[in-house]
Amino acid sequence: MYPNCEALSRMSQVLVIEDEKDCSDMLSRVLSRDGHHVVTASNGWEGLIAMDKYPVDLIVLDLMMPGMDGYTFLQILREDRSRANIPVIVLTAMENSISDHRAQRLGVTEHFLKSSDDIGQLVSAVQRHLGPQPSGRGDATQPHA
Repeated sequence: MYPNCEALSRMSQVLVIEDEKDCSDMLSRVLSRDGHHVVTASNGWEGLIAMDKYPVDLIVLDLMMPGMDGYTFLQILREDRSRANIPVIVLTAMENSISDHRAQRLGVTEHFLKSSDDIGQLVSAVQRHLGPQPSGRGDATQPHA
């Protein structure tokens, strides 16, 4: 079920770019429950395609993915003046100060590890950046590339 156009226009649009389906589905459910409209993509290429189809207010991004990784996606995103200021929250399994530094140089807003503790913190970070959402349930969309 998709929200009506009026409700959708008030909902923040979150793009989740994550190649692990279980993680992507879980993030989509949690963020939708919090009132966000969620679009999912399984790599950077699909993320770019999704951004051409849907307005995006915030991106949750994995760094290590097949096809186009998160670093390449970030570089392309930051070179596009119309999209350069979209907040990006990284969610990754890599616990490495070099990856943190590289991601920060590419304008990552926040960085979290894929653990149950950090997922809750990630949801709080999304709320901080997007503010309160209208009551009701958001929906998730998976683009067909």
